[in-house]
This record gives sequence, structure tokens and C-alpha cells, in this order.
Amino acid sequence: MAEDWKPDDDVIERTDTAMRKWRQGHVFAEGHTAWVSLRDEPLTGETAEIGGTGQGVTIVSDDYLVVVSQTCDIVKTCWAPEGGGHPFVQVSPVVTLEGVSLVNASNGRMPRYAYLPGLGANCFADLSRCTTVEKTVLAKMGTPLDGCSDDETRARFATALAEQRSRFAFPDGTEKATKKLRKRLESKHDGEGDESALIRMVREVRVKPLTEWENDVVEVELVFVVVPSSLPSLDPCASEPIISEALRTWTDTSPEIQQIVKRLTVTEDPDERNHLWQMLAQGWANLGDQTGTVRIIGGQAVSTTEYPMQRMWSEPRLSFDHLSADSQG
Repeated sequence: MAEDWKPDDDVIERTDTAMRKWRQGHVFAEGHTAWVSLRDEPLTGETAEIGGTGQGVTIVSDDYLVVVSQTCDIVKTCWAPEGGGHPFVQVSPVVTLEGVSLVNASNGRMPRYAYLPGLGANCFADLSRCTTVEKTVLAKMGTPLDGCSDDETRARFATALAEQRSRFAFPDGTEKATKKLRKRLESKHDGEGDESALIRMVREVRVKPLTEWENDVVEVELVFVVVPSSLPSLDPCASEPIISEALRTWTDTSPEIQQIVKRLTVTEDPDERNHLWQMLAQGWANLGDQTGTVRIIGGQAVSTTEYPMQRMWSEPRLSFDHLSADSQG
């Protein structure tokens, strides 16, 4: 195409004007997403339904799509000389989740999904499907729906996008080390038992490296970030919970998880609850495999109000949909 080609001036003006009302997290109805596929080796039902052979583009219709491009890129002019324009935006389909997937996605344990509370409690952007469209397509979509209800949820949506695209690559062996624990948390989360209720108090699980990630054998500690209503803060002057001699003696008997859960469920004493939460975190961590290249050797519980940003940067969040290259292990 000739280097001096340009869109019609009225198209540029209308498109740039329309983009001023759009931002990241806005949603529109009835659009399309697409991906390249091998027709004779389908991995999705949509590709299989098309049939045929060779490489092609699978195009599907979606009830709703959400804009995932950054707002600053959306509002930039769609065309400028010498390739300086920004003619594209990226969109992802909106999906509804239920069951364990809804729980894990809501708690940030599935980076594939980003919450859209403006549409409903079970609505998420499926970030695994991201399609590029020209801005003229978006300009024809009328008034946008707001998938995020306020500045806080918009910030969370942007954070989810950033984490999905730059999430930590855990070393091979992480899947094996955490498999039993993840199955327990997932299977019990929606249950009616006492342990299920406590699991629902855990907002996320972080992984604290105790050795260098590059080591042949990596030792880690699991950090269970718990809502403060369930995990009380310690007295600021105390370095550890102040517990009774009876509880200390009972602790020395190495009680099992269900015994810890039972005691934690009935006590209201802040120091005792804190101590028992640490025991429960260690009990869950003990479910980890100790024979692989990643070994879980400890667990701790931390309140959401006492878990600083600095630790978040150095202690990556444990994902519940994909951890490392050994995901079949």
C-alpha cells in the first residue's frame, strides 16, 4: 500500500471523537472475537464446528465484549503521518462463571479472568481470548456500558490485566508441590463444614521464597492472606500471641487439621485465634510435596490489613489455573 495513504478526514474525526467516551473496562453488546486455528486439528468446539483443513481464522459471536486496552491508548488519535496513529483497540469476551471457577476467579486465583462488577456478581472478562479491532468498529457501538462500577473497581480491573500479562513464572515443580493443597482448598471452598468456612476467609495465597528461585531445589513458605475479621491483629507490643499453658501443651501434641479447625471455630480470644490460624496455615502447608524440586516447608497466616505492598512484589500470588510447565504432573 502506498506510504502516503490515509483514511478519509471525516472518518478520522468521527472516530477520534467517538473514542473520547470510551475507556478501559467499558463494555458493548454483540461483537466478535477471533483466533487463528488449524481446522483439521481443532482444540475448541468452535473450530471443530467449522471443519475443513489447513490454517484459518475461527470467528465467534459474543453477547458482550469488554475493552481491555489502556484508556490512554483508546483516546489517542486513530491516524497520524508516518505511522504515528493508534488505529487499534483490544477487546475480550465477557463470560459468566459459577461454582469453583467463580470462587477462584473472585478471589484472584485465576489470572485468566478479570472481574466486571458493573455487569453482575458472576461476570468476568476472559483475558485468554483477546482480539484486536480497528477503532471504527468500537465507534459504531453507541453508548458504552461500564463494566466497572467505580474508580476502585476500575483500578482492580487494570491490576488484573497487568498481572495476567506479566504474572510470575513459577519454576517447574510448583504444580506437584501444591497439587494436594489446591485440591483441598477447591473441593472444600463451597462446603458447609467448619474448614470450608475458614477457607472462605482466605483472600489469596502467596508464595514466599526461602531460597533463590534459580536453585535446583527451591524452598518456599505459603502465606495465607486472611480477612481481619477472622484473623485478629496482635497487640502491637507483642512479638507473638499470648496463649494459655493448656493451649501450648495441646499444640505440642501436633493436632491434625480438623482438630485445629474445630478449636479455631469456637474460640473468640484474639491471641488464641491468631495462634490457631498459624497452626492451620502450617497444617495446610504440610500437605505440600517434599520430594520435588519445589518444596513447601512452612506456612503462615497474615491479615489483609497487615500484608504490605512490598511483600506482594516479592511474594507472587499462587494461581489456581496454571502454575508452571509441569501442569500435567
